[in-house]
Amino acid sequence: MNRRILGIILAVVLGIGGTIALVLYVQSARDDAAEPEPTETILVVQDDVAQGASLDEINSNTKPTEVPERLVAPGALTDLDSVPEDLVAGVALAPGEQLLRSRLVEPSELVSVDLPDGLQELTVAFDPERAVGGQVEPGETVGIVLSFEPFEIAAAGPTASPDGTSPAETNDAAPTKSPNTTHLTLNQVLVTSVQLSRNDAERTTETRSDDESDDQPVIAADVAEAPGDQLLVTFAVTSPEAEQIVFAAEFGRIWLTGQNTDTDESNTRILTLEQVYVEVPR
Repeated sequence: MNRRILGIILAVVLGIGGTIALVLYVQSARDDAAEPEPTETILVVQDDVAQGASLDEINSNTKPTEVPERLVAPGALTDLDSVPEDLVAGVALAPGEQLLRSRLVEPSELVSVDLPDGLQELTVAFDPERAVGGQVEPGETVGIVLSFEPFEIAAAGPTASPDGTSPAETNDAAPTKSPNTTHLTLNQVLVTSVQLSRNDAERTTETRSDDESDDQPVIAADVAEAPGDQLLVTFAVTSPEAEQIVFAAEFGRIWLTGQNTDTDESNTRILTLEQVYVEVPR
């Protein structure tokens, strides 16, 4: 057979084979592109979450989101059901960030919380019973109750009569002192740090065994021991709030209440002896 005819036949065969191979490759690539990439549903941060935020705050600012498996970071959480309720955000979380288990820590692991823009820090010393039994932690929010004993009311002296002809007589029956007052004045105040005294910081937890020869009562393991000395609690406050707190620390007393995002702050009033026995809504 003529070599030219053989060459033509071979070229045609190779061309057909190449065309078939190209068609099969394109079809395979199209099938691969049409097949969805495996994904995993994990929690992704939707809004800014401050360092020290509670698990409830974190939950309200995250959303289950489908993410390609190849992009899922190690330790990414799919839900918060198995996470201990007392954990808080160890660092500030940004929108779009995957929520990692390593980002959640015990409140005691927080040395301090970042100061929000526009606020300033103020530290006050508290006896444990005035600071929620010493259980205040950085990142939590508290209410601040201000309480005062009577103040001397300065005498204004005689004032002129409306017509300006004679001074008005002083009212001898007017009170000379203010009443005792108490008021939950500030709410949702951020605690940025808490310091224990040296004695409390060095104190270790002791475990008592149930020994028949020991007359001491057995203390349940879940009963927390209150600090023995004062706590230094630092707040993030505005300038007017700082003035109120300092005035109360200098001339009155301060109590803290533990608060969360669901705390009802309504129906408060400046309380005196006249109102202390009045029934209030619950």
